[in-house]
Amino acid sequence: WKEIAKAQSVGACRLRRIHLTTTDKVRIRVTRSPVCPALSDFGLFMEPEFEAWLPPVGTDPKVLAAAKAKAGWKVASASYEVRGNGAKRAIDGNPGTIWHTHDTDGEHALPQEFVVDMGEEKTLKGFTYLPRQDNCLHGMVDRYGFAVSADGKTWTTASEGEFGNLRANPVEQTVSFEPVKARYFKFVAKHAVEMNHAVVAEIGVVE
Repeated sequence: WKEIAKAQSVGACRLRRIHLTTTDKVRIRVTRSPVCPALSDFGLFMEPEFEAWLPPVGTDPKVLAAAKAKAGWKVASASYEVRGNGAKRAIDGNPGTIWHTHDTDGEHALPQEFVVDMGEEKTLKGFTYLPRQDNCLHGMVDRYGFAVSADGKTWTTASEGEFGNLRANPVEQTVSFEPVKARYFKFVAKHAVEMNHAVVAEIGVVE
């Protein structure tokens, strides 16, 4: 047997991401428990890497416009990248894919950040943040920093603060700030609702 994942505790709901593995058998071992172990469900999931995501026919025009606007965006850098769940997933226009900083070796603590090159200078009036939409609070960012840059080297903080009540209402958040010209932006995840890693479904800008 080859160990591909381990954890200190299971909890109410535990999702462990692993690197691509081919096998026909899987074994789970409980090595220690304060009481009688109980496991109600277990599953294996495939999460293929998407190079791009095209919104389905009939999608809201605003969603189509947002996806088109991000077509030329590229991730310039990221503080941490998990294979198959890199920061590009936070700008692919698909709310079902996520950037996260929790790997098979455990959580990579906050703060975490990524930088996006929009391909051209734009006048930004704000940004949008979509938290994960899978009914899990782990890594859901509730304190943030948002900085802008013309060259990707010199940065100005455009906004920093806290998203309110995401635990009860995890919908897209829109943050406004004074108009500023920039080609690059940096999103900094400073704190999460639960656990100590970052998860982002989508980041956008307001022009």
